[in-house]
Amino acid sequence: MKVFITNQYGYTTDKTVADRQNKFARVGHDLGFYEMGFFVCDLSSDNETELSKRLDGIISSLEKDDIVIIQLPTGNGQKFEEMLFSKIIAYSGRKPLILWQSRKYYYEKHTKYLSFISDEKKLVLDLKNDVLDLESKKILIDFVCDINKRNDLDIVENEDVIHIAFGLHDKDGNYCVWIGTTMQSIIEHTDAKIVFHILHDDTLNSENRKKLRHVAEREGDKIEFHSFDTSIFGNLNNIIGRYTIGTMFRILLPEILPDISRIIYLDADLFVNRDIKDLWKMDISQFCVAAVPDYPTVNNSGTPYPVGKNQVRREKYFNAGVLYMNLDNMRRHGNIAELILTYLCENPKAFLFDQDALNAVFTDQSVLLDQSWNYFICQVRQTGYAKAESKIYHYAATQLALCYKNEVDFLYYQTILRTPWGEEGNKCLKQSVFRLVDRAEQIRALLHKIVGKNTKIIFYGLKDWSMRNAIRLLNMDEDKCECYEHLDGNMIENTNDVVYIVSADAENKTGIEKLKGAGLRLGENYFITQRFLDVAQGGFILLGYKNILENTVLDTYKLV
Repeated sequence: MKVFITNQYGYTTDKTVADRQNKFARVGHDLGFYEMGFFVCDLSSDNETELSKRLDGIISSLEKDDIVIIQLPTGNGQKFEEMLFSKIIAYSGRKPLILWQSRKYYYEKHTKYLSFISDEKKLVLDLKNDVLDLESKKILIDFVCDINKRNDLDIVENEDVIHIAFGLHDKDGNYCVWIGTTMQSIIEHTDAKIVFHILHDDTLNSENRKKLRHVAEREGDKIEFHSFDTSIFGNLNNIIGRYTIGTMFRILLPEILPDISRIIYLDADLFVNRDIKDLWKMDISQFCVAAVPDYPTVNNSGTPYPVGKNQVRREKYFNAGVLYMNLDNMRRHGNIAELILTYLCENPKAFLFDQDALNAVFTDQSVLLDQSWNYFICQVRQTGYAKAESKIYHYAATQLALCYKNEVDFLYYQTILRTPWGEEGNKCLKQSVFRLVDRAEQIRALLHKIVGKNTKIIFYGLKDWSMRNAIRLLNMDEDKCECYEHLDGNMIENTNDVVYIVSADAENKTGIEKLKGAGLRLGENYFITQRFLDVAQGGFILLGYKNILENTVLDTYKLV
């Protein structure tokens, strides 16, 4: 946010007013304000278009949320001033502050300008006498601080406003679309006013910043950007690996938002298909955090580090993708950032990082929410066709795809199209079509190879869930089929009557290269389980057209 102050140049009929404006502009410059200068001239021959262009040049450096102090009179008349007010409001989103440098002008114009400026009387400064530099400096400082304080109080003191935070590390510029889509889904399902807090580092570019602001402010909600230097996390930047450092920003919320008592933190990969206000209304006054039990953990399909170390009971371990935080209670608990970082230093094998640490630190100060507040989309896909329900759907370890039988994916896709990143939705649609086409082609080729023929089938890779589904799909006996976790080159048979069913993960993802090195061809001598299986059976979620042409496999498209 920048602060501008106007200043007039050229011929003026009131030298006293001009000198006073020059003095305030000079003092403002000393305080770090930017000057918005213009010449006093005869504008009577300017039509609307010419005057608009003239003003566009004057305010060309203005950005969203910038504050402008206009010293009146400008010397260029009411038409000039009214259009200047309008453009400042359109560009910055804020009504300008007015320094009335002429008592006579104030009495003539203030009632006419009320629609353009704040109706707070503190914004009207009627300077009757000349002022010293020190006095003018104090006036300007108090003036700007007062408006900032009032704007902050509008956010903090209104109990009807819901505060929602996201962590953002966007090294390739493709992460903001998912935060923007989650924001869009929240806005479309509530009538409450929202203040979005974007916790980000220097990877947030100006274009995505504008798009995020557009999503928030289109329906009258607010957005605040909080920038961090990731070096505060030390060597965790290098350790976190496949997780984004952006998730760590949430541990700083109690410190960076000292006037806010509670906030809802959300992951970026969520589709909110219910009113977030219902969560906000829940009483968590006796707890530090409220969250949903972690689906893989409570279903015994995973054991996070603090559960394995008996630091947290399995049934109490929560998923931090939807986290309702009582910031007041967290502050009483201690310096949360220090507690989390200390835990991670003392427990370097904590694989889920801040989620593990949050569970360990708050295991006795957390309350569990019902599953509908953080419902994994994989649960939907495993049940076949499903209508969208009143839930928050979590695309954890997966992504949006339109080739599976559920309404949730389609609604999520439609929501993306209503954001400034609509092209990402079209990209997803193309990838979904390519995935369907590729799966159908793989199944056709596989059936052509084995049906009615005496073909020997060899399964290659770990006999995991995906491989077992491939065995069952081919109607074979799991205990009697030929299956290898490891193959040496001399063991690979390259004949027309032998087919390998290989997992993309075989031998730490080197198995496919071994088969190709032995001269086998995809779709003839070997088939990849994840390409002909449905996602609910362990198949790939999406596969790009480029990957189909090159017969390559990207593990980023695999369901883990």
